[in-house]
Amino acid sequence: MLAKVNGCVGAFVSTRPKGASHEPHAGARAVTLLEPPPVPATPPGHAHRLSRPALDALRSGSGPAPVVLRGLALLADPVLNKDAAFTDTERDTLELRGLLPPRVVDIDQQVSLELEHVRHKTDDLERYVGLAALQDRNETLFHRVLGENLAELLDRVVHPRLPEARVVVELGRYLVGEAGVYVTRVVDRKVSRGQTFLVTDGGLHHHLSASGNFGQVVRKNYPVTTSPSRGRPTGPAASEVVSVVGPLCTPLDLLADRMELPCAQEGDFVVVFQSGAYGASASPQAFLGHPPCSEILV
Repeated sequence: MLAKVNGCVGAFVSTRPKGASHEPHAGARAVTLLEPPPVPATPPGHAHRLSRPALDALRSGSGPAPVVLRGLALLADPVLNKDAAFTDTERDTLELRGLLPPRVVDIDQQVSLELEHVRHKTDDLERYVGLAALQDRNETLFHRVLGENLAELLDRVVHPRLPEARVVVELGRYLVGEAGVYVTRVVDRKVSRGQTFLVTDGGLHHHLSASGNFGQVVRKNYPVTTSPSRGRPTGPAASEVVSVVGPLCTPLDLLADRMELPCAQEGDFVVVFQSGAYGASASPQAFLGHPPCSEILV
């Protein structure tokens, strides 16, 4: 895939979605997280640090999903975190003892508890903050609460205030967001005041959303990794904390802020995941005459 973008100034590489199985939250099932035979760890910075078998298990609900994260790092990953639903066996295997309440609470009980929290909030802003915090902590539980109780939430929040409103759900981000990556090349490395920067040939003008300037109130890093250029010898998988910046004359041109990524040199690639939606078509590609990016369907 990466070989296709040699010589390009930034490129979006997309795979065509093949039905509901490619939806990252299809069905929002509860999946067992156990450790089968050892699975090679993916490089730091990879999306959720999941292997392909783990992603397939999560999407299909077949489980168990092999994971490499342990302890607090696992609880901090909203895709894998199950909160109190981790079983006793999972807590021992995944080093979670002492980090969770002692009682195991399955996902159906969690849905009921979270819905009660929403019902008892008296302010719309409180409901929003509560649901947003749940999504940041446990995406599976968030989509179960929202998906199974959408009619009640609409009747409670929307219809009393806007009785003639017609609610439309736009699913483009969830259906195609994970079906594409943005690939750009490192053209320089800089160290300033102890901070390392990777300067790339693409940036905000190709991927405005990843830079945090697409209407976000709080900027969050997209999942990002680096990949060595073809022919460059690679050593041990060392990592470093770097910021990835584009070529534009503005401090807003930031693709990754202080992320731990595999060490990269000039000529290597930076890969931004979850870029299948709101990418090239939503970005100012003609910014100060910079060349546009390529879009490749594989």
